[in-house]
Amino acid sequence: MDALARDFADYVDRGDPAALGRVFDATAGRLSLLAAHLAGGAGGTGGTGGDDLVQATFLAAMRRCRTWDRERPLWPWLAAILQNEARMLWRRQRVRREVAIDAAADRSGDADVDGGDPALLAANEEVLAAVARAIDELPVDHRQVMRLRVVHGLEPIEIARALELPVGTVRVRLHRARQRLQAALPAGIAGALAALLGGGDALAQVRVRILSAAGAARVAGPAGAVVFGGVVMKKVVAVALVLVALAVAFAVDWRPADPVGTAGETAQLPAVAVTRALREPDVALATTPAREAAPPSGRAREIVVKVLTPERAPIRGARVVIELAPRGPNELPRDEIAVGETDAEGTFRCAVERLASRPVLVRRTSLLWLSATAARCVPGVAVRGVGEAIDHDDAIEICLEPGLTLTGTVVDAWQNRVGGARFWGVGRSAEAEHDWRTADDGSFRIVAAPEDLLFGSGDPSRRFDLVVDEPRHGTARVELPTRAAIEAAGGTFDLGTVQLAANAEIRGRVELGDGSPLADFPIEFVALPEVADPADSAAVRARFEAALFAPDRGGSWRREHRDVLRLRARTRTAADGTFRFTSVDPASTYGVGLRDTPMGIHVRAVRAGQQPVTLTLDLQLVRVAVKESHGAPLLGANVSATGWPPGAKFPTDVVFPGFPAAMPHVAARFFPIDRDGCLLVLSPFGWVWRIGPFDEWVRPEFVRHDAVAGQARAEIGLWLAPEGRFGAVELTVVGPDGAPVASSHVVLRGLDREIERRSTIAAPVDAFVLPEVPVGRWRLVAGVGRALRFDTCFTRGEHEREIVVREGETTVVRIEVPRGGIAQLALAGVPDSGCSSVAVRRTLGGEELPFELAEREYAGPRMALIRPGTSLLLRELLPVGRHTLFVEVAGCEPTTCEVEITDGDLAHAEVELVPR
Repeated sequence: MDALARDFADYVDRGDPAALGRVFDATAGRLSLLAAHLAGGAGGTGGTGGDDLVQATFLAAMRRCRTWDRERPLWPWLAAILQNEARMLWRRQRVRREVAIDAAADRSGDADVDGGDPALLAANEEVLAAVARAIDELPVDHRQVMRLRVVHGLEPIEIARALELPVGTVRVRLHRARQRLQAALPAGIAGALAALLGGGDALAQVRVRILSAAGAARVAGPAGAVVFGGVVMKKVVAVALVLVALAVAFAVDWRPADPVGTAGETAQLPAVAVTRALREPDVALATTPAREAAPPSGRAREIVVKVLTPERAPIRGARVVIELAPRGPNELPRDEIAVGETDAEGTFRCAVERLASRPVLVRRTSLLWLSATAARCVPGVAVRGVGEAIDHDDAIEICLEPGLTLTGTVVDAWQNRVGGARFWGVGRSAEAEHDWRTADDGSFRIVAAPEDLLFGSGDPSRRFDLVVDEPRHGTARVELPTRAAIEAAGGTFDLGTVQLAANAEIRGRVELGDGSPLADFPIEFVALPEVADPADSAAVRARFEAALFAPDRGGSWRREHRDVLRLRARTRTAADGTFRFTSVDPASTYGVGLRDTPMGIHVRAVRAGQQPVTLTLDLQLVRVAVKESHGAPLLGANVSATGWPPGAKFPTDVVFPGFPAAMPHVAARFFPIDRDGCLLVLSPFGWVWRIGPFDEWVRPEFVRHDAVAGQARAEIGLWLAPEGRFGAVELTVVGPDGAPVASSHVVLRGLDREIERRSTIAAPVDAFVLPEVPVGRWRLVAGVGRALRFDTCFTRGEHEREIVVREGETTVVRIEVPRGGIAQLALAGVPDSGCSSVAVRRTLGGEELPFELAEREYAGPRMALIRPGTSLLLRELLPVGRHTLFVEVAGCEPTTCEVEITDGDLAHAEVELVPR
């Protein structure tokens, strides 16, 4: 029995309205698409007829639930009910037109209807040809966006990125193309097309009525609209029509095949087509939590943004943009929710319903990015969690400071405009990266606070100029005008045309073992002045690795008069795997390379003027398409890839069924993302990977991938569904006198799942509640007292409990902290070479006490564990009083030290080591 059938069985057996809601969320989109055809054929009235059929279907299913055969899939049974309801509607309407009511009663039943079954219309080749012809007859600009939307299932923001157009332009073209198609197509097909491309607000109302009929009005809300948008807006028109008809006619479940992408297939199919061919499981979506589903009674929910000056005066006419931004790198695409201007009070309002077209899980794994701009003001940004922004009653304030404006255009040595060039501030003793880039047409408009340009600093050595940098096209150094000159020009100064100088350059290509290019992958470029012999591969790799991991104190350029020579850069390979770095020193040695997912280094030493270098990787590229269970991309979902090398044998406490019973070598959580939104895993051959979410809002769903030797490319589909079962944890931390203790840091680590949640109690409270904790077993760790290092060492120790969270319940935890403190041990006499084996015990030969290093020194990219001058922070709480501790360091005699522990404080002691 699949998840959909289990949910319906829960409704049948226990009358669980939440389970019925999940069935509605998982099937309403497909039923609505089918109903659009059947309602049109039955003389339905357009948009509402199909939704009425969906409502009638669920009401009938609720009445007939005991007749459902649990040994058979649920979807064909629901589709058959809908088809029967459509027949009855069609007959009733025909009877009203042609015959008397009494005669119609004799003809009721399940017999076929004269004139053909409307569902078969979807499979008619002429109908499909009509759709294809209608799209082909659109104007070029409309045809282009409609094909990307309908055939490839791209969202408007994805189309905008692909065509390099504004999102607003794409939406306008889609709207006009939809109007042309609806006018050109037959009524039945036009209705299905509207259902495919439109929203699902009517379904939200149907959902409310269905759950109300089931005695569950308390969970009604816009989830139906959310799921409907995620279901129908990602399907291909022609394929969807055929599959819906087949689902009814042949009672089969609607799922694409599960092919495994190969190198040959990838070379012949568009990337987006390969991704869409991956498996789509039949997973029922969880209902939206009540706090997201229903607005408070008496008022409509809205997000309020207030734009102010530093003096808190409102700014009228400021442009406000609200976007749904995936968690992760800033370059990930954002989905525009609302845009407009502030009123006389500096306020902009956005109705929460504008989020309803996004699936629940997309909203759960995204942030709201709120930005505001105004004339002669530095742009301002506020970032909020979606739930936080919705629940917050107060306005979200964005303060805009006055600024100065620089404009101009960036071109390369051949006068071609350069988009995506980045600006850096470069002075005599420092440099600073700014989030300023040129637009796609090479133009720029920088609005910056005067201090960002370091005007009037009083220190001439800190005078900054601007460096414009684009690794493939070159660099240029621009002298900034004086502040007086900018202000004399009205606050806006035109820098004119800035031409990048390429000078010497290094070119190359990155390819996989089969000769295919490694496209759209990050590649690093580092100057290696210490490497005397470029043929010394070990020295090249060591210096390259040290430069990648060490802090970038040396900067990215070497400045010589007005010239700028590149010392370090990062870019992405082109579609053919090529790369190019300009403005390099012909006399220097450089390393170009990249890191694979297990953090292996692959690098070549090069010099300018050489023939293009080829970096061949004997690795496998795995593209992981992460999507919500009904097709919406999940660029913000937290995904990890746990990897085992061939022959991994180190023992482990946690064994995952179906995976090697050994300790994994790596647990990667940061991946490059290609232009299609797929995660890129670069794996050595023979490795085994366990790929899945470490996100508390997502149900745990993991896939196994074996990097088979000789297969240079692979495709994986990771389809995720929202977690729908939550409880809460109520924590009370008290001292010996029973009073609440301040500054507790709480960590919840999942014992059943690889998830973690961190919270801080900033002030003493009687009870601290952690809401919406997924059900299951957890280890709760409360750090009490003052945090000393990385939130892992506290003056009153760390206290652990194992707890169980149950659905809809609150787990109460009380921690009583005894009197005590922790100690810091300063080690003297550590050998200059360092030590890797240290133990601290209360008794000689007793159990080791856990500790943290108070200082960490780095030797290149590798950390020496114990170095001269290192101190140890003991993490275990010691009772108040005097203690004798035993310290054992490799190569030294065991040493004792005395520490005096006071309540809630940090004790210090020195340990003088004696070499053996």
